[in-house]
Amino acid sequence: MKVTKRNGGTEDFNVEKIKQVIGWACEDVEVNPLALEAKFDQFLFDGISTKQLQANLIEHAKNMATPEEPDWVFVAGRLQTMNRWAETRSYDIGFLDFFKEQRQLGLWSHPMFELYSDEDVIELGECLDQENDLNHSIASVITSQSKYILPNECIQHMFIGNAMIIAGVEPSENRLSFAKEVYRALSDRKISLATPWLSNLRNNGNISS
Repeated sequence: MKVTKRNGGTEDFNVEKIKQVIGWACEDVEVNPLALEAKFDQFLFDGISTKQLQANLIEHAKNMATPEEPDWVFVAGRLQTMNRWAETRSYDIGFLDFFKEQRQLGLWSHPMFELYSDEDVIELGECLDQENDLNHSIASVITSQSKYILPNECIQHMFIGNAMIIAGVEPSENRLSFAKEVYRALSDRKISLATPWLSNLRNNGNISS
């Protein structure tokens, strides 16, 4: 049986790859990965795409969530997050390159971004905690992707970008340390921002709430 990859090529179906993905998504979560493994052979067919495989795993994990096993929502969230990582590849490049690309595309257009030098951006990029993207339930991930994050972004990019803007009003000697503090608070979900701030702050849109 063949699987169609994201680039349009095909490869032989490898059940071990599916098991590895499931094991990764279930790591340190109170669920039994074998329960999800038992589901995926129900929707296999020759030529199935990797996106279809991922979507089916997400749907099954979401539907397996019960009051007795609520953590399946985090498994589904991780699988959805992995899909976002694969689609954007935004963590595959350095944060400075990502920052410049977003600026050039006009996606990060807030004037506060002009306060940061390349060295500042590199230093802030060292704070990015990609793994914190995995701490969100499927509802949180879907809401972020449908309402908050801009093209090419993942959740941590949204948080660090907003932190940079919020810290822009600080004196230059405090700006970086405050941006890091705000980012950590957002990333660790110790504080939250209103929807217009999450959606529109980086592109200098309307943030009234």
